[in-house]
Amino acid sequence: MPYIPQKRRPWLDRAVKHLACRIVGPGELNYAIYTLLLRYINNKGMNYATLNEADGTLGSVSKELYRRLIQPYEDEKIEKNGDIYIN
Repeated sequence: MPYIPQKRRPWLDRAVKHLACRIVGPGELNYAIYTLLLRYINNKGMNYATLNEADGTLGSVSKELYRRLIQPYEDEKIEKNGDIYIN
């Protein structure tokens, strides 16, 4: 995950918090992420580099979510409930 300078974070954090508090389900989350990317692409210009940036960002975010939240959650559940073994 790219760690941006501290001075750039407050306004981004406020905007994300404002939006996240109002999203009520996965459809709205998908819509918000997709339209944010569309606006980003529109502002930067539709070209291969910008499209690649947007797609690459989605891939990186997915990997970071898995690494930082999903994997530890799965490990906790394995510890609590036992792993799955095929005999």
